[in-house]
Amino acid sequence: MKRAAVTVNNVLIVDDEPNVAAALKRVLNDEPYLIYTAGSAEEGMLLLRTYPVTVVISDEEMPGIHGSEFLSLVHREFPDVIRIILTGHASVDAAIRAINEGEIYRFFTKPWNDPEIRFAIRAAVEKYDLEEENRNLLKIMFALQIFPAPFAHRWRILNILFGIYMRERSARQGYCFQVGPP
Repeated sequence: MKRAAVTVNNVLIVDDEPNVAAALKRVLNDEPYLIYTAGSAEEGMLLLRTYPVTVVISDEEMPGIHGSEFLSLVHREFPDVIRIILTGHASVDAAIRAINEGEIYRFFTKPWNDPEIRFAIRAAVEKYDLEEENRNLLKIMFALQIFPAPFAHRWRILNILFGIYMRERSARQGYCFQVGPP
């Protein structure tokens, strides 16, 4: 499904226990993320279809569907979204199912270590951002390959596109970047 580009990193927490979602929100309180919470997999999918999300954190044991199954659905419909799973009942079977079905990025047990999960989410967001940059640069390179122009013109076009890309990227990150003469 095609969605709007992510300008702010959005994190979706899916857990049927409101206290767990609230605790995770507190852990991420000082981070620059917009956080959505869902009490079920169905609500989580609705939010994913509505808002651009960078990272999904899901509980494994939810009524109606396992978190690994939910993350598998997320992976099929939104393959770029980074997936993290939480479980209060750590078992080898749950870990294997989560990894194989949901292709998760990280697996955490409850109770989690606050700094460790905060760092993992930060790393997941950075991974998403880097992969998104690579996808955008590949689109530019592909566009230049199909654009019928002499090599020198292609180089100028690439320079212009790269300048636009860097200004947009810098603006998202809060930097000031200028291409060309002042």
